[in-house]
Amino acid sequence: MSLTLQQDMSTHRRWRTAMAGAALVLLVLPAIAMQFTDAVRWDAPDFAAAALLLAGVAATAELAFRLLPPSAIRAGVIGLAVAAAMVVWADAAVGIF
Repeated sequence: MSLTLQQDMSTHRRWRTAMAGAALVLLVLPAIAMQFTDAVRWDAPDFAAAALLLAGVAATAELAFRLLPPSAIRAGVIGLAVAAAMVVWADAAVGIF
């Protein structure tokens, strides 16, 4: 295996670990907040919907990393997925639409 390919795999593995860690933190934060305030009241379907939304963003990013060359198009696809997830999250939280 060439050195460049090993470096690419190592970088991809770090990004995948960072994405999984960020998703886990975003899912754990409401659970922690529920211990300290009554303003956050999530139940199992809320956590499931959030996990599904985050998994969709992660899957889109994974496909973009695998199928698209490093370019503005890859960044745009990932940015669009994140923006769409934020709009869906905001709408689910307060019903803006």
